[in-house]
Amino acid sequence: MRGAECSAPFVVLRDMCGRYHLTAAAQELEKLFHLDQIPPGYKTRYNIAPTQPVAVVRRHPHKGARLEPLRWGLLPHWMKEPRKSTLMINARIESIHQRRAFQGALERRRCLIPATGFYEWRRVGKSRIPHRIEAVDLPIFAFAGLWERWQPAGQAPIDSVTLVTTRAVAPLAFIHQRMPVLLSPDRFDQWMMPRIQPKEAVQSWLKDQPSPSLRAIRVTDHVNNVAHDDAECLKGAQSVGPLFSRP
Repeated sequence: MRGAECSAPFVVLRDMCGRYHLTAAAQELEKLFHLDQIPPGYKTRYNIAPTQPVAVVRRHPHKGARLEPLRWGLLPHWMKEPRKSTLMINARIESIHQRRAFQGALERRRCLIPATGFYEWRRVGKSRIPHRIEAVDLPIFAFAGLWERWQPAGQAPIDSVTLVTTRAVAPLAFIHQRMPVLLSPDRFDQWMMPRIQPKEAVQSWLKDQPSPSLRAIRVTDHVNNVAHDDAECLKGAQSVGPLFSRP
């Protein structure tokens, strides 16, 4: 992540996706996203959470595509004091073209957020049951993302990112009503060339994205703790198989 670390607590504005995993090897990401370089410190992650640095693909003029760590939770460039504001980890496609916090990024600062799956919790009574959600035919995909740069007075800039979300497809809606916008590799280029697309058409384009076949597997409570970032987070709960699948 660039610049200063915001260590004080935030109020997190959570629409849907609040945890995910990226377990792909560096070489796989380099090939799939046509990266010019991989950060030396890249490592697989099993329980990525808001406020943490996350791997983001951005394209730089004359430098090509690069995988870089950005803080998860958008800080608009005009924000005066982020610690007194909500941390925008998600952006709804229904309103991104209307909200001031997202308008500039939607037009000029789109990015790809590589992932191998995400987590969601189904509320059952007073309990919240964790599930791992994956795309059946896409071992690696990308969330549609928007990034911003915030400049604290007298400090280095902070680059931050948010995930675009949409209404959950019918099977996943059983767990939660929202889901991140998942992009397959054949959609990467179109999302990353915003100046070619009229801003008014973006919302329609995102809504028309074909939803991949999804699979959800109940996992253990190990993933509930953000301090746990190991393969145990992916482990299915004992005697529980796939919750659903959609061919």
